[in-house]
Amino acid sequence: MNDYENALREGLKVIDHDFKLGLTEDDILNTPKRINRFMKEFFGKHLELEKVIADIKDHGVFASKNDEMIITRNIRSYSLCPHHFLPVELVTFIGYIPSEKVIGLSKMSRIVEALSSRPVLQEDLVEDIMKVIEDILKPKGAIVVSYGRHFCMVMRGIKKEEATIVTSSVRGSFEQPVTRAEFMSLIKTKELNLLD
Repeated sequence: MNDYENALREGLKVIDHDFKLGLTEDDILNTPKRINRFMKEFFGKHLELEKVIADIKDHGVFASKNDEMIITRNIRSYSLCPHHFLPVELVTFIGYIPSEKVIGLSKMSRIVEALSSRPVLQEDLVEDIMKVIEDILKPKGAIVVSYGRHFCMVMRGIKKEEATIVTSSVRGSFEQPVTRAEFMSLIKTKELNLLD
């Protein structure tokens, strides 16, 4: 067990003692290793961000004469609230109007997943996604809309399970009300509980 895992183990013992949880030695024996594995798996996606972007630039961008709106819907990802380290369930929608370049079908999901896999404010996440899209595609316009269910609201505090936080980032053509309205009408869906 490394120093990090030993510190986690001691922390669990203090929590168990203070809150009288009744955890046994068997309960927490391998928990620090499991937490460490989870952190490596979850945060590891974010650590791969630069590699993901480089790979997309090298192999995931294609020339195109298309100049109409392209939308990727229902990108589900998970993040952590930076204030409580509780989960945030996200569904993100991305639209862009190409400027001679389009992106491979799975690439938007890879960008969102890599940027989500860390403690981050939802407000900042949509801006970070936008910056990557602008860097890779230089589109005529782009929009990112994210719906989030924050477990720091569901499990603690006001305990509002039905509350959904909506954030957006808008650039170029999508700053025009008509274009933005078209995008919003095309992403409406009953497929996801977050949007009901």
